[in-house]
Amino acid sequence: MFTFVFISFHSGIHIKRLISSIEKKYPIIVIENSLDVELKNELEGKYDNVKVIIPSKNNGISVGYNIAIKESKTNFVFLNSADIVLSKKCIVDLEECVSKIKDFAILAATYDDETIYKNYDIWNSKALTTNFSDETYKKHKIKEVDYIDNDFIINKSNFKDIGFSMKSFLCIMKQWIFVQELDALTKKFTYLTKLNLHIMVDNRLI
Repeated sequence: MFTFVFISFHSGIHIKRLISSIEKKYPIIVIENSLDVELKNELEGKYDNVKVIIPSKNNGISVGYNIAIKESKTNFVFLNSADIVLSKKCIVDLEECVSKIKDFAILAATYDDETIYKNYDIWNSKALTTNFSDETYKKHKIKEVDYIDNDFIINKSNFKDIGFSMKSFLCIMKQWIFVQELDALTKKFTYLTKLNLHIMVDNRLI
């Protein structure tokens, strides 16, 4: 089980689309950076599993993620952008990965078309040491990577040494620094699995 987190900035259409597609058994936290009280009232009035947090001001993505992580009750937290498209199969497959893989710090799915957007990088394949002999790794084509950019699940239990502050989380464009620091402290790895995410541009699926 994991908590879904979405950062919203004038993203009501996308947030409603995402929440309506997710089973109600999953807790959902929305950080509403455009300070839309009407959206908060609508979503919380309609869904028992949704909590919308309106900060005092728009603090951006990273602070929003930090707020949601601290607010979450589950060990695993799925941090997402509002323009993502999550299929039911993708969610089920991620749930399976989370339940069976115990040593990850960050886990993400790839995007369906990596020529449009690639959310990971491997800088030195020779330095990767994980032995993927488990059937779960083979089934979902999981590999160890050095960098993941947005739309990923974190394992909170592997973040105890550095906590969830701006100093450790930094900003979304500098996650590789965060991943390196985390790896040095916990000796855990960042994994990526071929589960095919999509993104929306101008309300079109790409």
